[in-house]
Order: sequence, then structure tokens, then C-alpha cells
Amino acid sequence: MIGLAGAQVPWLDDRYGAVGVSIDDQQARGRGWQAHAINTALASTGKDERAFNVSGYHFRGLCKIADAAFNKVTTYNRRTLDHFTEEVNPFRIADKDASKREDDLTDAYTYGLSISLGNQDGW
Repeated sequence: MIGLAGAQVPWLDDRYGAVGVSIDDQQARGRGWQAHAINTALASTGKDERAFNVSGYHFRGLCKIADAAFNKVTTYNRRTLDHFTEEVNPFRIADKDASKREDDLTDAYTYGLSISLGNQDGW
């Protein structure tokens, strides 16, 4: 998570089991980071509910996307584009076709807002 003070603590979504978290945790330890698991109740909440919960923070302008992140263009799966805006901007609550799109960065965005602007449980 990045704040005004720079890189802070990485948060890991552990709902997919020990293997994924173990790899992420090993990566964090290798870099000297103290990773924390995202609150289980928050991680098990659906994407629509998480997006709805943080929409007020977004609407009121309490979050900003750094220029370096906003303008970052990379190639992934033979597509060169700004993956953050490509995944976050088209997200719609109650979209029945959402499962057909990649939206891991929407998860990262909603988790980031919940953890940084919500209460200790991410709400």
C-alpha cells in the first residue's frame, strides 16, 4: 500500500488458502516487509459490496492515483495499456458479466481504500 509517506505495509488476501499466501509471504519476507493478512470478513465480502462500501471515499475525492501509477503502461497477455484504468474504470456494481473480465486491480483498489480510509476492520 502506498501512502503520502511512501510504501507502507503489504496486505495479503489469504482467502485462497495457504499456498498463495505462502508465496506472497515469502516474497514479502525476502524484501524485508512485514506483510499482514486482510481481515477475513473484508476478504470474504463480495466485490460489489466492497466497491459500494468505498464508493463514498472515491466520490468525495479522498483518494488520488499517483501520476506514476495512472500513466503506467505495460504489456501483459500481448496487450499494451494502462491496466489499472482498464480494469477499475469499467467496473459496475451488479454487472452480470463481471466474472468474464480481469479485475484484480479493482480488488486492490477497493481493499486499499477500505484499509486506509475505513475503520480497523476495513469498513
